[in-house]
Amino acid sequence: MTDNAVDVVLEELTITTQDLMEYRPGELMHYCMLLDTLGDHEGMLNCALTHIHKTCMGGKAQSMREENLQRDMFAVAAKKYITAQLEMSRVLREKKNHIESNSLGVRVKYITNFQSKFEAKLLAHIHEIISVIDQRLIPSCTVEENRVFYYKMLADYFRYSIDFYGHNASKDYMDAVGEALANYRYAMELGRRHLEPTSPIFLAMVLNYTIFVYDMQNNVDEAVLVGEAAFNQAINRTHELDEVDHKESTLLLQLLRDNLQLWKHAAAQDQGDEGAPGDGVSNAEPEGIEL
Repeated sequence: MTDNAVDVVLEELTITTQDLMEYRPGELMHYCMLLDTLGDHEGMLNCALTHIHKTCMGGKAQSMREENLQRDMFAVAAKKYITAQLEMSRVLREKKNHIESNSLGVRVKYITNFQSKFEAKLLAHIHEIISVIDQRLIPSCTVEENRVFYYKMLADYFRYSIDFYGHNASKDYMDAVGEALANYRYAMELGRRHLEPTSPIFLAMVLNYTIFVYDMQNNVDEAVLVGEAAFNQAINRTHELDEVDHKESTLLLQLLRDNLQLWKHAAAQDQGDEGAPGDGVSNAEPEGIEL
């Protein structure tokens, strides 16, 4: 499909939130997948949010299949949209720093105003996603696996909001850190109770939780302890999984192992043990690899 053709289709598909409410849930699901194909992730997210509004009101329970489809659709839409917006925010901050270093006057004012409005809108979207998870999706869950998934997702989006609160001693900053930590820990507790150690949802939660503990809490001991325990419990049981889950769990275990190696090496450097020459471990500052 040519760029012009995509633009025409997107123009035809651009409808208001009020218009979306006229679609049935099954139609919204197909519409959401089409918008994903076209790369309209804001439209996809709006469509997913409308689907949630229609299905999580009125007390009618969904089937397990419907609940899982809604979970996946919403998670993908939110992740793609917010990830793209976070990258734009990063580029905007770099541009602002460049302008501040090389220019005076009105250009700094323009980009500062633009950045302020852009980040306020992005933070509002993050808060909307948090609210939907907390007030609609978690209360309507009938599957424990999905409950774990949503508490992990809730923690992730509180973590995304942290960068927009400025000084790390501010109340908003501390509240976001506290909410992220509390929801990660509750998700971990639920996951240990209800999920197999090889579950991709459980391993993805462990991956992101340990990164948060390492990066935001500066607690390498807990990050390594939790990560190693999860890795060791899962590694010898991957043969029990079906083909799809085996592939996903193996990837997550590889990412978790890579993070553990980076963090252990960094801890050894901090303690004065630089590691053996030629051990193949980078001396770069470790950055956790998350999903």
